[in-house]
Amino acid sequence: MTLNYIEILIKLVLTLKWLNNNVHFVKRLIDGKPTLLIKNGNIDPEACRSVG
Repeated sequence: MTLNYIEILIKLVLTLKWLNNNVHFVKRLIDGKPTLLIKNGNIDPEACRSVG
């Protein structure tokens, strides 16, 4: 029974990895959007606040 759970988990991980590499929407959903924290050598305080 435990072997079935491991098999399902492996299939899920491999499917998500394939989707992340081949579907732009899924990549954006999983990885998120990059935030520029430094502009022209200056720290952008508003950008820092928005990401925590």
